[in-house]
Amino acid sequence: MEHRVFETLQGSLSPEANTRMGSELNLKQLELDSTFSLALSNVALTEEAGLPVRQAAIVQLRGYIGRHWSIASAKYEPGPIPDQEIKSQVRERVFSLLSSGDGKLRAAAAAVVAGMARYDWPDEWPQL
Repeated sequence: MEHRVFETLQGSLSPEANTRMGSELNLKQLELDSTFSLALSNVALTEEAGLPVRQAAIVQLRGYIGRHWSIASAKYEPGPIPDQEIKSQVRERVFSLLSSGDGKLRAAAAAVVAGMARYDWPDEWPQL
């Protein structure tokens, strides 16, 4: 899953319109996999992925949080909600991005942490 997400994110950054649009449609399909958020967080952490792809991953994750993290979201779209184990792993990974050397990545990670906290704290994320 992680490799598919990486390749799709790369395609979404393509200057070629057809490649970009196809990749954006593929991302919508990948969102329906319950491990999508974990794959995005892993790509965002992978320095070898390159900064543009890492930033795209964290931006996608921010949108995903609003649409699929909790049924309580005003933007919720039907689809699988990640289980608590996956949510815990995603929280840990994204929280670690708060110490990234890249300011844009840090800022986006902070927005993702805030989004997760909105739905998960204090009941599901008491250690925050």
